[in-house]
Amino acid sequence: MRERSKYIFEFKNDPEITVFLISLKAGAIGLNLTVATHCFLVDPWWNPAVEDQAIERVHRIGQKNKVTVVRFICEKTIEERIIELHAQKRGLMDMTLHFNPEQQKKQNMDNMIYMMRNFND
Repeated sequence: MRERSKYIFEFKNDPEITVFLISLKAGAIGLNLTVATHCFLVDPWWNPAVEDQAIERVHRIGQKNKVTVVRFICEKTIEERIIELHAQKRGLMDMTLHFNPEQQKKQNMDNMIYMMRNFND
């Protein structure tokens, strides 16, 4: 934690440091990076909320600049399908009041079949 704090402090206070690379796992928790203006996502996460939390480290209260978020996704790959699943998962989150365990099991199985489907389909 001490080392992490040191690097965050340097990023915030040293104008010579213009890039701060961080994994989604580390970037989604307990950071305030409002000195940043760009967020580049190069590896989509299965759970879209993890990506949202990482983006919110840059775009949050205290941010005074426009924030640009860019996702790098390769065509015809699992990454592309993960992004499609994000939209489906967001729809499911909207329906949480109507939670049905059997429906959730079916959705999980449909997701796995979709992820493993041939890209030429």
